[in-house]
Amino acid sequence: RLFEANPGVKHTFVTFRSVPSKELTNSSLLRAHALRVMTMVDKCVSRLDELDKVEETMKSLGNRHTKYQVMPEHVDLMGPHFVQAIQKCMESEWNKETEDAWYQMFKLMTFYMKEGLKYHEKA
Repeated sequence: RLFEANPGVKHTFVTFRSVPSKELTNSSLLRAHALRVMTMVDKCVSRLDELDKVEETMKSLGNRHTKYQVMPEHVDLMGPHFVQAIQKCMESEWNKETEDAWYQMFKLMTFYMKEGLKYHEKA
């Protein structure tokens, strides 16, 4: 839903540029990227008791994304879409506290990812 809500962001995804928007839902390229995002979320969740590792992981990810010309405002778009997606999976277990926790998780992740983008701008 990210590209539907924010069509201008699609150009930052080199691998998706040539894929028509209607075909993205079933795209193996999109599925592969989603798995990479899930892996990163899993790493960060499992390291919440070691915030320095979360910081290092996300700054590194941000730095790697500079070659795709990702803008800091693009990073902020991922959290809400992720939260909407997992809410559907959790259904009856979902509540305001769970939602707030996921939003806080993404605030932490995106803060450090954007720091990684800034670091590259200064280099």
